[in-house]
Amino acid sequence: LAMSNKHAYCPRELREWKFRFSRLCAEIRSWDADCVCLQEVKASVLAKFEEQLAPEWRLVGHVGAMRGRSGIFPATFIRQEAGARDTTVLGTHAALFSEEFRLARQKNGSDKVGSQLWRKLQSRDEGVLITVFRRPGEQRPLVVANTHLYWDPRFPHVKAMQAAAAVVRYGSIAPRKR
Repeated sequence: LAMSNKHAYCPRELREWKFRFSRLCAEIRSWDADCVCLQEVKASVLAKFEEQLAPEWRLVGHVGAMRGRSGIFPATFIRQEAGARDTTVLGTHAALFSEEFRLARQKNGSDKVGSQLWRKLQSRDEGVLITVFRRPGEQRPLVVANTHLYWDPRFPHVKAMQAAAAVVRYGSIAPRKR
């Protein structure tokens, strides 16, 4: 997306991954954050994750997850406790909203909402990444749901349905209180 004409106002060399990657890492390191959630990470970056992103985050004490099949997905990173390098990723659950809505439509067997809405819902690339972390010395896992919702104010119902789908997905995997 950064290389598309949509961002042609910005010089091409500033949009190249090599430049953007180094700036992204420097910026996020400067925040000194405990949890970092990135949005709009394209699936093509997934191939670079283990090679470039994960090692960079480990250097500054974070573990994380990025997972997806297609479209645009989020990535989530969490700081490990100082001196304790055993924060672990217990699991990741990724869902592409268009696939969630396609399956819901098949399950219902009919258009319970207008066909224009179904087309819009199924045409979007946004998704949710739910990452379950185990922190040292803590009984309960930490669950982070990271998503990017459709931005267009002309379609608030799309954003609302995507948020609902993210909550349903979270509810299907979240640890239950006993």
